[in-house]
Amino acid sequence: MSGEPINAPPGRTDLTPAGSALQFSGLQQVIVIALTGLLLDGGVIGTVCFYAFVAYWFGVLLIWLRRRTKGFTKVDLFLLRWGFLILCLISYNIARVVWRQHGFVS
Repeated sequence: MSGEPINAPPGRTDLTPAGSALQFSGLQQVIVIALTGLLLDGGVIGTVCFYAFVAYWFGVLLIWLRRRTKGFTKVDLFLLRWGFLILCLISYNIARVVWRQHGFVS
């Protein structure tokens, strides 16, 4: 027997905590982008989620640049795992306020 977990696909080793968090977040992003693409709003919510997507990956880059040698903290791992959904909620609420100020939404 090799040292790999029983349920792992052949050739795959365990992910690091950061790798696991990024994999989980990537799955969230695929689901959210796909679901917002199905909305019949002319791509408005999809655009908001796309901006959250870009902001999330910019944040991942900043976290990686600052922590690549020291290791990730628990807060870093939390933000890597849940940061995209948090940014989607924040982005939507900011967009709604801006749209209301410009008269796009009553």
